[in-house]
Amino acid sequence: MAKIIYISCYNDSSPFALQGQKAGDDVLFYAKKHNKGGTGMIKIIPNLPLTPDKDRIAIFDMSRNGKLADKWRAQGIPVFGGGSICDDLELDQRYGMRVMETCGIRIPETHWFNSFEDGIKFLSKTDEPWVFKPSGDQMTALTVVPSDPKELTASLGYYKSRWKGKVDFLLQKKVDGVEVSIEGWWNGQDFWYLNSTLEDKRFKEDEYGLGGPNTGCSDSLVFAYKNPNPKLYQLTLAKMVTFLRKVDYPICPIDINTIISDDDHLPYALELTPRLGYSAIFAFAELWGVTFDEFVISLLEGREIDIDRESYAGSLRIAIPPYPNSEDTGAKEALGLPLPGLEGEQDNPHIWMLDVMKEGGKLVCAGDDGIIAELTEKDKTLDGLRKKIYKMAEGLHLPNKMGRTDFLDKRFKFDLQEFKDWGYLK
Repeated sequence: MAKIIYISCYNDSSPFALQGQKAGDDVLFYAKKHNKGGTGMIKIIPNLPLTPDKDRIAIFDMSRNGKLADKWRAQGIPVFGGGSICDDLELDQRYGMRVMETCGIRIPETHWFNSFEDGIKFLSKTDEPWVFKPSGDQMTALTVVPSDPKELTASLGYYKSRWKGKVDFLLQKKVDGVEVSIEGWWNGQDFWYLNSTLEDKRFKEDEYGLGGPNTGCSDSLVFAYKNPNPKLYQLTLAKMVTFLRKVDYPICPIDINTIISDDDHLPYALELTPRLGYSAIFAFAELWGVTFDEFVISLLEGREIDIDRESYAGSLRIAIPPYPNSEDTGAKEALGLPLPGLEGEQDNPHIWMLDVMKEGGKLVCAGDDGIIAELTEKDKTLDGLRKKIYKMAEGLHLPNKMGRTDFLDKRFKFDLQEFKDWGYLK
């Protein structure tokens, strides 16, 4: 039995805490935002201990708690994830992009602004397409990938009148190509478990530009590389190894989201994610053959385990209203909504419950954001994976359930084929 304490920002890792608890681990869970997800299901603590027991592993599931992670490491606590360097790389995008560029990783043409007026002036002098990304701890939904430069100018004018806090954003030249991430799990000196993810970021099907807001991730396709030195890794993460050793990067994953250009079939790095990546992490867990707690412990002990490198893994987000209009305000109108369709699924290892809690012994919506669950599976083929996931989704009875219906459809197959044709799957 392992002793674990999870330090979460938004309850994202609560399904792993529940999984570990069911496996017999002694699990404590702390959420900085004090969301209700997991209440009555896992042991949630209202306050963090000044110093955990030295035999209790601390798992940080998100950037933003880096100083605490550094402090506990210095006190001899076994810590996974988190660190000041993780906070800097993700929350200060200027720094993260500069690090990648200094390491020799190609990035799109990027301009930084501290004023919306300056951004609007810049756009007035170009007809080229640009992407707006806020720096710092801002909502994913604020990212703007316009189909027309005038649309972006209008968005900046809107933000100018309503923006709260420090203005710090980038305009990045839009690159056409295949968007795919490359992730490696840092063991303190090098990378293990290289894997890639293709995902849909929009809320709904986007074939006609009707995909709705950017939700960060609505579905994910994940596969682990057999090749220990794949092409996308060579062009990106491999170039960061010296830097990561120099800054004493903690034991945890780091991901570079890239777009492989249609023009020269080489990647541009778009952003860094120095932490667990949601919701791809739930799909990747299908390939381990062990619990998340066991996976983390093996990393901390320096043991590489065998994972499934033959299958594709996938995750599909299932939500109820008011999602996706709940990232900032929560889903209070859904708080306490009965979820009887989940009652018989509590031991299903492919259903990762999120905005769910127990009240009076019954499962109900916790009212955090309306994201009820991630559904995951694995299969040797994309068609087989798609059938498994949608069979599960169809059989899950929830009030007004929502999710994309085009996961692993023609767009995924097309992108994956191009990825293969360009020599990235050798």
